[in-house]
Amino acid sequence: MLGGTKSLWSLVSRTSKHLPRFVKPSIQPARLYPVYRSFTTTAVDNPTQQPTDEWKIYCEKIENAATQPINAQDYIDMCSSTQADPSLTKSEKVKRLQHILRHIHQHKETQPELNHVFRRACNMLMYVYISHGNLRSARLVFDGLADSNCSVNQISIRTIIHGIQKHGNKTELHQFIKSLEDKQLLSKKDASFYVTIIYALKQFGDVRGCQFYFSEMVKAGLDTDETCYRAMMEVYRNAKRYDNVLELYRTMKKKNITISLRTYGVILSALSRDKDLHAELVQVYDELKSTDAKLPATIYIAMKWDPLQALKDMKEKNQSPEIRDYNEFLANYVRKNKFKEALQVYHIMKQDEAIDMDVYSYGIVMDVLVKDLEQSPDSVFELYKEMKDRDIKPDTVVYTSLLSACNRSQDLERAMSLLEEMEQYGTKPNEYTFNSVLSILSTMERTSATDLDRASLIWDKMTSLGIHPDTRTYNTYLSIISKLIQPVSETEEQVIDSTLWGEDEQENVPRTVREMLRLYRYMRRNHHHKIQPDFATYTIVINSLSAAGQLRSALQVYSDAKMSRVTLPVSAYNEIMRALQRGGKISEAMNVWYDMKIEGVLPDTATYEIVLEACEQLGLADTLTSIRNQRKADFNRLLDLDTKKQNRMKNFK
Repeated sequence: MLGGTKSLWSLVSRTSKHLPRFVKPSIQPARLYPVYRSFTTTAVDNPTQQPTDEWKIYCEKIENAATQPINAQDYIDMCSSTQADPSLTKSEKVKRLQHILRHIHQHKETQPELNHVFRRACNMLMYVYISHGNLRSARLVFDGLADSNCSVNQISIRTIIHGIQKHGNKTELHQFIKSLEDKQLLSKKDASFYVTIIYALKQFGDVRGCQFYFSEMVKAGLDTDETCYRAMMEVYRNAKRYDNVLELYRTMKKKNITISLRTYGVILSALSRDKDLHAELVQVYDELKSTDAKLPATIYIAMKWDPLQALKDMKEKNQSPEIRDYNEFLANYVRKNKFKEALQVYHIMKQDEAIDMDVYSYGIVMDVLVKDLEQSPDSVFELYKEMKDRDIKPDTVVYTSLLSACNRSQDLERAMSLLEEMEQYGTKPNEYTFNSVLSILSTMERTSATDLDRASLIWDKMTSLGIHPDTRTYNTYLSIISKLIQPVSETEEQVIDSTLWGEDEQENVPRTVREMLRLYRYMRRNHHHKIQPDFATYTIVINSLSAAGQLRSALQVYSDAKMSRVTLPVSAYNEIMRALQRGGKISEAMNVWYDMKIEGVLPDTATYEIVLEACEQLGLADTLTSIRNQRKADFNRLLDLDTKKQNRMKNFK
């Protein structure tokens, strides 16, 4: 599946003698193959270099198609196999599906039954594009299908809506719905279609849009079951309009619409968030209990019960918790970072003879053990051994937790062996998996150029598998680079300067700085929401450039952060003020201090030292006195910060 992966992981784990020097990673996401304008004009002679047996059989049938035409089911089977095959890269799937579509198109006139097969294959191609972030190509396929004599179906429409949810925005969704209306493709008699639109608009926080389509459903008499009501309840819950949730519940009661436990969970979780609706919350809960239904964990969580108390209540009512109940309780504690309580639930679950832990249970508990700093990383691997002894196949989530444990113990060799094991199990890594591996390199006590070479190899392998780096991936890689950037001396008068947006590499700029700027430029210029710079990006880049004396570039990144309305941590402000002081720009350093005050960022001890020195240099007597008084009033908070910092350093050692 991950061809060449095993040798790569061995290479990454070797010493520096065997690694190529400073491999520059491909910062582009996995290349997005454009959809062809016509399904009949693109021939793919070799869709994949290593064809599987199924593909070989299909190709043989193509060669003999003149004497023995391929039937509709053969095309469907091949399309389904291609879409679901985890061993194929995205580009291979695209090429194969286009290859199949070309042949179907050539025989549609003589075999009219292939029209629906052509549509199914187009739907699968759209799905593949969307799953790899290429919404534009998926839209082109949709438009081509809509204009053909095959037309689109509800699956086609829902596939594009799903793609817009993942990779688009509210405006694109409204434009798509408008285009469906213009082409008369919008089914106004299908309740499930309206529900799909409501859920999509909910993701973008468009309450008014959701209300419009819900009212259209009511006008058409399509609000006959709970599905549409639950969708609107979730919209109102997210918008904190809990009165509207209660109103919908009462409407359902009047219309005698059956309310499931799932919908009760939405209602109760909404009402529990408003203290003024406590009486109504109790009333709804009592009505639910009167049905004598077995209350699952989701209901207890919606009522804000403590999971341990909920387990006790379930046993008092002679209700045996199921594995999904334990999993819900575990996940609830993990979300709240209550690791000790989560482990108590785990021990209760272990003692329950009626329960067999599944891969999800093991994944959650491993996550607990990794995040609980009081637990040894070895405990994660002990649980993993128990899991394998029970013949439970690990999934990607489990491996990500194991790699996080390797991060805590700084065990790169073990991490590489786990990646080899993933290949043996046929488990494909995701961006979280690779982020965990890169985190090991970024948190190592001593980072060398060899570690950057390793990170580059891992990055390239990630993109070759069609996995898109996200903001965290970029931040982790930037963090590795930052450790290799040499800070300028405090006594060095000449401040080196670089141009942030200059494309030409300057000889006086260190190679690591150029690499950092290259990555940052790409993140800024890319419009994909998954790789936009965040506060961590700006902090890493500003701190590194400031420390390296790259003042102009640091100020430009600082300006970018302000324009993006990103609140920076105090360390970023401190570093840029230090850099300005070294460059003799004392007044500008004080401007940064005033920016901090406007943003509401509280200073630390280092901040006060920097600005007090700046005030003395500028002769700002009144400001100096004012800041000294502020520091005096801030003494207890600063003492607490310093104590916490010392404790963190002790724990790190």
